[in-house]
Amino acid sequence: METFGILFTIPGAFFASALYRVVLVMARSRWIWIKPLFLPASYVVLIAILAEWTLLGFRGPIEARVLLGAEFYNVHLLLLLFGTPALINALVLPTPQRRWAQWCYTLPLATALAFVLVVQQYSVFESPYGIDGADGPFSLIDHPLDSR
Repeated sequence: METFGILFTIPGAFFASALYRVVLVMARSRWIWIKPLFLPASYVVLIAILAEWTLLGFRGPIEARVLLGAEFYNVHLLLLLFGTPALINALVLPTPQRRWAQWCYTLPLATALAFVLVVQQYSVFESPYGIDGADGPFSLIDHPLDSR
């Protein structure tokens, strides 16, 4: 069942990204405050995703959890949620008429990022907490490594 969820990420992310892009372009033309508010926040989210990937690449999910504490997972979930819209914002908001801001570029890139973030989510959850949340080093039962 997990495999179907991962596979359905691709069409789901594609259509959600398409809808978000349409709404973003319409909102940008209507409200001038969208660009100065959303663009810096999007850059922060994308930089945080790159920092998380670097940390996970060098340390892995368990060491990242030990290093950053219990809030690591919450921050990871926020990056999962806001990562794809942040990429679309970074591509579309500066100049929507540019070539890379068109749907034929933004939607495949956003879909690919969403897929990578979902696959990464499984690793980040299952390594420290276990498949069902009860058999990892930071599972729901008390564990000496847990900093609660």
